[in-house]
Amino acid sequence: MSLSSWRQFSFFELTPIKDPNLGSEKPLYSDPSLTSVCASPEYLIIATAFNKVQLITKDYIKKFDFTAYELGWNIVHLVYLTDSHFLCTIAERQGFPLTLKLWNLKKLMAMEKSDESLEFEFHSSCQIANGNNTFPMTAFTHCNNFSILCFGFSNGSVILVRGDLLHDKGSRQRLVFESNEPVTNLLFKDENALYLTTTSKIYTIPTTGKNQGKPDKIIDRGVGVDIGCCTLDHKRHLVVGNDSMLQCYSTRGKSNAIALDISKKKLFAFGKYILIISNDHKLLIIDVVNMFIALNENIETAISNIFLLWDDVYMLGSDGVLYRIHELDQKAQLDIVVSRNLYDIAIRLAQSMTGIEESDILTVHRKYGDYLYEQQSYGEAMTEYIKCLALGKTSEIIAKYKDSSKISRLALYLEAMVEKGQARKDHITLLLCSYCKLKQIDKLLEFPQKHPDVEFDLFTLIDLCRESDYLEVASTIAKQFNEPSIVVDIELNDLNKTKSTLAYLRTLQIEDLLRVLLDHLKPFLTRLPHPTTKLLIEVFTGKFKPTPVSQEEKISEPEEKQFPVLQSYQAFVSYMASLTETSTSGNEQKDDISPTYLPPRPSIIFSSFIDHPNEFIIFLEACLESHDYYGGNDQDRSDILTTLYEVYLTMAQEELDQKSEWEEKALTLIKNNKAKMNETSIILISNLYGFNAGEMLVRDQQVGFEIDLFRSAMSNGDLQSIQSILQEYAEEQPELYRLGLSYYISEPDIFKEVEESGAFKQLLDTITTRNLMTPLQIVQKLGENSIATVGIVKEYLLRYVTAMRTEILNNEKLIDHYSKQIERDNAQVEDLKHNPVTLQNTRCHSCSLPLDLPIIYFLCHHSYHERCLNDSEYENSKRLRSELECPKCAEKTDTITALRKEQEEVSQRNDLFAVALENSSDRFKTITGFFAKGSIFDGVNYLN
Repeated sequence: MSLSSWRQFSFFELTPIKDPNLGSEKPLYSDPSLTSVCASPEYLIIATAFNKVQLITKDYIKKFDFTAYELGWNIVHLVYLTDSHFLCTIAERQGFPLTLKLWNLKKLMAMEKSDESLEFEFHSSCQIANGNNTFPMTAFTHCNNFSILCFGFSNGSVILVRGDLLHDKGSRQRLVFESNEPVTNLLFKDENALYLTTTSKIYTIPTTGKNQGKPDKIIDRGVGVDIGCCTLDHKRHLVVGNDSMLQCYSTRGKSNAIALDISKKKLFAFGKYILIISNDHKLLIIDVVNMFIALNENIETAISNIFLLWDDVYMLGSDGVLYRIHELDQKAQLDIVVSRNLYDIAIRLAQSMTGIEESDILTVHRKYGDYLYEQQSYGEAMTEYIKCLALGKTSEIIAKYKDSSKISRLALYLEAMVEKGQARKDHITLLLCSYCKLKQIDKLLEFPQKHPDVEFDLFTLIDLCRESDYLEVASTIAKQFNEPSIVVDIELNDLNKTKSTLAYLRTLQIEDLLRVLLDHLKPFLTRLPHPTTKLLIEVFTGKFKPTPVSQEEKISEPEEKQFPVLQSYQAFVSYMASLTETSTSGNEQKDDISPTYLPPRPSIIFSSFIDHPNEFIIFLEACLESHDYYGGNDQDRSDILTTLYEVYLTMAQEELDQKSEWEEKALTLIKNNKAKMNETSIILISNLYGFNAGEMLVRDQQVGFEIDLFRSAMSNGDLQSIQSILQEYAEEQPELYRLGLSYYISEPDIFKEVEESGAFKQLLDTITTRNLMTPLQIVQKLGENSIATVGIVKEYLLRYVTAMRTEILNNEKLIDHYSKQIERDNAQVEDLKHNPVTLQNTRCHSCSLPLDLPIIYFLCHHSYHERCLNDSEYENSKRLRSELECPKCAEKTDTITALRKEQEEVSQRNDLFAVALENSSDRFKTITGFFAKGSIFDGVNYLN
């Protein structure tokens, strides 16, 4: 990976520091004879020519110096032991063993001795022999407590020294490795293992001394390492630099590699960073944890030493310049990364930092979340928002994720709020609603169990469950929280589980059941008419008792379209008894149960029976029977009777093939309950449905009801009823004929129908025959509009004139007949007065036996035995009069006498004559009639 592909930041400040004594006779670190450098917490320690060791303060002033070796030796390595105030110096001399000395700096600085006198004031020393001692030391390392020291030489030998030099208790050494290649680097993995590199291989060496000069493992056979071009990272893995990468090794072999295409001359690890000096004088500091370049600078000189001093990294250049590398504070580093919207790096960086405030890390998460949200990476943004919940301002995040496409992320956020105890009631409701939207049934059902104490908006949750088609869950939740109306609405309307819903209704208390029925009765009647009607009958007759679901009565109802049509309560009882598992006798016993509560008024559910007339009839008949049996409110009974009467008439109109049966039921209902029914309502209903029989039955004792009935039929336009009324009542109420004539000519369609059927002609003839209207009045009535044509009027007049002529002829014939009859009767009377009568009868007209004396003869030519006239039959029939009377003519004589007597009485009643004239349509005929009857003048005894 090329350098340009790495993310680069400026987390360090590079400051060159020139030697303040540069160019003087006593330079400090710019001394060209400088051979080695190290650092203590307080001092920069350098070794220069003539084996002099100098301690330089932070103000770059020499604090102390001493000579460590005699002339001829060369100090090649300095090591400061931090925890013990000891300084280790290593010097070499051609042909002599390598000499190591430990110096107690604290003790040395406390001595008041001259520099020359300190040469032999070392704490302890050790000599390391390497063959003929002609090969220089190329590598050195030690363990943390300085009990194990390891020296590498250019001839490929590695000598391990073990002992307690810190307490000057001696040491021992041995050769632990040798090869033909120079040893370039030695680094301790731990006290038991050592990394060793040569110019061509990388090894691991045990420090126990049991390897007999051989490596424990060759971890890389094809890679050599230059001096200073490897280091230990923060995990104490060996990091080797080559031209293309930083390769990491463990004691098992290669591990990860960091691609970095740049030549490498020196490596130095501190903390999570690795400092790289390239061959072309480029300085890089790489964060191997977060994988970015923390510093990229060019330097103009070679670097000879790198070390940690005064909490910073220092480098000493070959030009005598000291370079200070200072790391910016953590907040400044975060600000740099955040300013470039590299939030993932900023977060990793913050997490790897020590001492940073938690709120600062959360703020980075929040800013990262906002950035991701703007980039429409909503899922990743929510992950960051969840991490910074402790910052608050949750409503802003929730508002961002209320869109349906982001609801899954919102659920995660709300869940995190619940877990952290930051969720309120509205948050809980929103979370549960989110589960509904996401159809996460398990979470939704488990939530109340896991969090029984939380509060939420139940109705909002149920509504959203239904909107999300999560109906079973909505029903379950409603049952858990005792919302029967919602349960029924879901089960019935959404899930179409009518039977199970009806079974659920039977488990409710009567108050809840009644509320549910008022809201949802119609669907039940449509889908399960018979079981629903049965339940209604129980409820409204006071017999309902809640039943546990486990004991619910099972009814094997057929499918919806297979329900038989039942049109009476008795038929319904028989049918339901045949379906239930309980015996018929059991059902009968159940029906005899007295009400256990005050039954509600049946009228509150009348409207629910629209489109269900058969079930309505069954229900009304059951309620009526219950009222009659147990007694009940009179108004309720009246409502039931009136409504049942109306339903009967409705069925009569809809089922024409059974019209007569329904009308008979309606009439029977009125006859049996007339005193309990509202007459006005019955008349109105009968009028609306054109049921004249019902109206007549109610109004049979009312005066003038015929005319009201006729007018009602006229308002309904019921021609058939009008004709029936005329036929039945017009004889007694002639006014109906005149009303009928007006109605017949009121509309062209009506007139056409009655004319074609002959009803119009029949009505005119009746009016004319009964003289209810004069011909002039009839013509005037027909002429009120243009419906009755001239032809109709002409035809009527012709019929009338013809009838009058016929009547005149008949009257003339009758006059002639009566005149002749009078003449014959007068002649007969005169003959009886003046001429003898010959009687030749030989048999008695009473006993039909031959006549024998004594015989009685009458002028009427009837003869009798005297004994026959003395019979009781005759005695009982004869009148008290002075003369005997013929028994056979007595009845006729009595009739004539009675008629004459009546005429005499009428002649005395002028008021009757006046009334007859008043009401007569033909007064002349009335007068002649009275005259013909002899009722006008005092009568004459025609018998005399």
